[in-house]
Amino acid sequence: MDGRAFGAAYVNLDRIALHRLRESGQLATVLAAVERVLEPAVAADLKALCDAGCDREEILWLLKGAYAGPAFAPIERLFGRQGRALTSARESITNCADLIANINQHPFGILVSATVWGHDLLQLPARLREYASLIQEGSKAFRHGSHWYLHLTKARLVDHVRAFTGDVRDRQVSSLINAVLQPEAGYSEADQAMWRSRYYQDFSGLDPAVTWPAELRLQAARNLEAMTAEHPELKTVFDEALAAYVELLASRNPLLQKSAK
Repeated sequence: MDGRAFGAAYVNLDRIALHRLRESGQLATVLAAVERVLEPAVAADLKALCDAGCDREEILWLLKGAYAGPAFAPIERLFGRQGRALTSARESITNCADLIANINQHPFGILVSATVWGHDLLQLPARLREYASLIQEGSKAFRHGSHWYLHLTKARLVDHVRAFTGDVRDRQVSSLINAVLQPEAGYSEADQAMWRSRYYQDFSGLDPAVTWPAELRLQAARNLEAMTAEHPELKTVFDEALAAYVELLASRNPLLQKSAK
């Protein structure tokens, strides 16, 4: 288990959020908030990318996440506990997995396997260990005000620009990123090139949809909505996760806060 699992999970929520905002008519407000921070010279860089084949809506949506500071709440809010309490919780989950696995090695495990939930219950120790591993990886990824989310935003932008222009376009991409950093950090073409050499491979490819045509991205979003509609229990999970995601995103992103006023 590694931090890329969080990238894939985040991207799924982000794609659903984009689709829901578009369907509700609120997307234009969010994107307008991003556009307001683009100076004329920076707007020209956006136009150049779009003229080269990039999707304007996609770029603006990705740019909403390029701001200074950590995107996720502190560890205490993210997990509801921190420090020793978080370590204790992870150890308790692991110990529970070991206990269940031990019980399943006895005759009771045979009875469990014969129930209608047998397969799922026998997989429980492995699932609990995976969950404990996610807690450990998450605490590493997001501790000390991690810039993980900004890394992912940059990687998605580069993936999109490369796919539709055939080049990384460091000057134009860095110009757009710098414009929406809060406050501006003097992020340059050289900074972007250095970032790519250090971090790009770790975050690239987590959002395949950035390389698809707009029509295909839209259809994929519609298919996901249709799938959740057919499974009410799945829709509930998505809705709850999405609500928590939007709240977290808005609480950390001044651009979204402004658009909500």
